[in-house]
Parts: sequence; C-alpha cells; structure tokens
Amino acid sequence: MRAAVGWPVLSCVVLAAAAMLAAGPGSAPAGAAPSATSWQAAEAPRPAGATNGLPGADLTGLACPDAGHCVAVGSYTAKAGEQGLLDTQAGSSWSATRAPLPAHSGRKATATLVAVACPAQSRCVAVGADFTAAGRQGGLLLTWAGKKWRAVRARLPKASGGGRKAVVVDAVSCVAARSCVAVGDYITAAGRQRGLLLTLTGSGWHTVTAPLPGNAATGNAVVQLTSVSCPANAPCIAVGSYTDSGGAQRALVLTGHGYTWSAQEPQVPGSSTASWLSAVTCNSAASNPAGCAAVGGYQSADGTGYGLLLTGGPASLTAATAPMPGGGSSPAVQLTAVSCPSTAECIAVGQSPSGQSSARGLVTSGYGSSWQSVWLTMPSGVSSASPAVQLNSVSCPVELDCVIGGQYTDSAGHGQALLAGLGFSWGSVRAPLPANAVPVDGGSVGPAGPPAAQAVACTSSSACTAVGGYQDSTSEAGLLLSGP
Repeated sequence: MRAAVGWPVLSCVVLAAAAMLAAGPGSAPAGAAPSATSWQAAEAPRPAGATNGLPGADLTGLACPDAGHCVAVGSYTAKAGEQGLLDTQAGSSWSATRAPLPAHSGRKATATLVAVACPAQSRCVAVGADFTAAGRQGGLLLTWAGKKWRAVRARLPKASGGGRKAVVVDAVSCVAARSCVAVGDYITAAGRQRGLLLTLTGSGWHTVTAPLPGNAATGNAVVQLTSVSCPANAPCIAVGSYTDSGGAQRALVLTGHGYTWSAQEPQVPGSSTASWLSAVTCNSAASNPAGCAAVGGYQSADGTGYGLLLTGGPASLTAATAPMPGGGSSPAVQLTAVSCPSTAECIAVGQSPSGQSSARGLVTSGYGSSWQSVWLTMPSGVSSASPAVQLNSVSCPVELDCVIGGQYTDSAGHGQALLAGLGFSWGSVRAPLPANAVPVDGGSVGPAGPPAAQAVACTSSSACTAVGGYQDSTSEAGLLLSGP
C-alpha cells in the first residue's frame, strides 16, 4: 500500500463491555466469529484514461452519509501521472471520477487525495495535495454539491513565514454542508513546518496557522496535524504533534473554529520523553465537555512505548494509558484509530509491538480513566512468528457493534487484508479479494504493497463498507469491500 501524503453477512452483535471481556483479562470469550463469506469484494473503478502501470490505484479515505451512498478517495495512475481518484457509490454500483485540479495547475500537474467527509448524500469535501510539473506541492480542497466536483488550492495565511515550499491537507470533518474544518501542514521557504487550519463557511475557505503551546520551539516546531473532528454543538478538535523547546516531540490538541483556535499540550500519564496523537473522533451527539476521544502514543524515559488515550471535550481532557491484556508490560504500543458510538464509550485500535513483524492487533474499550484491552483473535493461517498486524480503521455505528479494517501476514508470508468485528468475541477474517488478485509478500514496500483495508465506515449494524488496495498482475488496484 502507498502511504498517505506528509484506512452474505458479517454479524456484529451488540454486547455489554463486560461480556466482551467475560473470559478474563487478555482473552476473548468463545462464541460466534465473523465469516469471510459475509463480505463481498470488488475492484474499484478507475476513470477513463487510467493506465496499468505502477503505482496503480489505491483508496485511503471513505465517507458514507447513508447506506448505499459512499464516497471513497485515493489516487490512480494515468498517462499524465498520478491523479486524484473519486469513487462514488449509488446503491449497488460505483462510478469513478478523476479529481479536478485547481485553475492554472498546468497540463502535467498530478494529485492525490487522502481523506473525505460527507455531511449529506449531495455534499462532500475531499482533501489531499496537488503537484505542478515544476514540483511545487499545494494543498488540494475539493467540494461536491451533488453534480460536479470543484477544486481550489489551499491558501496560506498572510503571515505564513515568507513563502512556501510544500503544503498538504491530511484530514477533514464536516457538521453541515457549508461547515467543515480541514487540517494539514505547510513548509515555509525558510524550511519551517507549521500547522494549517482551514474552515469552510458560506463565504469560502478561511485559513490560519495553528497556534502552539508556550513551550514550543521558537524556530522550527515541526508541527504535524493528523486528524480533526467537529461535533455538532461544540468546538472542533484537531490533533497531532509539535517539537518543544528541548527538541522533544509532544502531543498537540487544538480546539476552535474559523479564525479562533487555542492550543494545549495534553497531560500524559507519568513522565514522557515524547508523545503524539494520531486520530480524534467525537460522537455526533457530543457537546462540551464530553463525547470525544483522541489516541496515539507516548514514550517513557526508559524507551518503553505506551498507547495514549484522551477523552472528554475542549475544556477538559482525561488522559489514560492503554492497558495491556492480562496486565502485561507495554511493548511499544501504537494506537491508530478510534470510534465513539456513544458519549461515554469508545473503541480504540492499534498494534503492539508497533512497526515490528511480531505485532499483534490490540483493541481497547472504555472512556475516561476506565479502559480494558484484548488481543484481536486472528484468522486461521496467520503467521504465528511474524503476523505483522496493522489495524488502520474502526467504525462503530452503535455501542459495542464495530468493524475494524487492517492487514496482516499469513503463514506463507503473503500479505492479507483484515476485517474484524465484535460478535460474541473480537474475531477477524481474511478479507476476500477480487479474482484478479495476485499474492504479495507481507513485507513488501514501494508503490504496490500487500493488500489492506485502509478505511471502514458503517452506517448501521447491517451496512458497512471498507476500502483499500491490493495487487493485480500489473499494478495496485483499489479495493471495495461491502458487508454485512
């Protein structure tokens, strides 16, 4: 899989949290498990003019405002180079559109899309980056009002540090058709990386440079904003990281909207030498001060990595360490995604030890200071020595009724896409692939890597979609998964 620029019926039975852990710490109770035949796979369509050369097509972002209506975004290869890909679902069919480019981009400009938000069937915003033939990188903002996608390039704030070298927009959240916030970062001509906050209103996009806590480095604070979520009745929350005056990476939380934002370094349990946040989400009914969760990780003085959990709202965030199943030690935990089906219950997913071939899938549920964790039960045929599990996305339409997307390595050394769900236990299956899929080594890197489910969205317990990529005989292809 290419990295983002700068994730019949599978039954997910709603259970109480205690039932999920009834078999004791670190294990899942026996019961129904998801079935591979409950999901259907298809190759994502590509626009006219797509070529079969490397790197191919890949889907990284997904939004589903209603059952049978989704928009997936990513990139594909065309004669002019890599282009933004927009795949739109209407009922049982999908259609592909080449992402438009901003005016004056030039004939040889390229683009990629990484995220999308759709507050309604006919209203969507997609974000990413575009590249001119001269190599200049700009932030790409696309809006759709039901008929045609329109593109603009992200404008930088007036006091943006004397020009720019590169801009990218990494995430977007919308609460209404003309009320969205996107986040990313830009590099100034002086080589300083700063956070970028963009707010869409009825009058267009408004941008500000992300504020920083008082302990931020005065030179290059290397700001990276990775995720944003906007509840209906409270300020938006954006998360990421920055560098403090001592040169250490620190978790960053920004709250606000439009031109008004505030910054804080969230409290981390115990002492830490580094911390960061990867994802944030707010329940749709969330209001200050509860209903949101952010996840990431931190490192202690002895080099041990821990999963970091923050819950609450803009005015009050409670920090917790992700517990290990069975009360074991923490071998380099990294939490990557979170979903909050209620204002008092969230599910976070990740892997441990992060980035290693022995990584296992970790699922943590709770809120505030109370959390419980289990290891994800893997499909048959997984490599026992080197499962290399990576959990990329989780979606919970109702409390404790969730679907997870990810990837792993099987006993033959081949990479596989992973789907997991909460039935009577956290069980997982190897995701089906289209008939033209070919095996790929689990450790493959480069433009066409092993198959993966990169993003998942569920509009109800009976309607879920996952997207990602897989390898066919010539290049990478976009992957569409539907179920239950």
